[in-house]
Amino acid sequence: MGAMRFFVVIFLTVVLAFLVSQLFALNSQRVNYQEQITKASAEGAVLKEENDSIVQDLEYYQSEENLSKELRAQFNYRGQNEELLILVPAKED
Repeated sequence: MGAMRFFVVIFLTVVLAFLVSQLFALNSQRVNYQEQITKASAEGAVLKEENDSIVQDLEYYQSEENLSKELRAQFNYRGQNEELLILVPAKED
């Protein structure tokens, strides 16, 4: 009877040690996943800001007046019967 009890205690100790090691492994994975979630959330916030900026630009350029303004500013575009003056600042000595 004493030998049987000894083996049961040994068996339960081994099972308990296994369960504890699995708990530590699960906790390690949980921490790893939390770090990944934090990084993904930060990336998502950056992408959302970029997306908002692109949507804002798209709305701006959908207006024909704003598109014309940008075309003139960036490419020195002029319409018919318009004169284009390019002013160059004087060089300072």
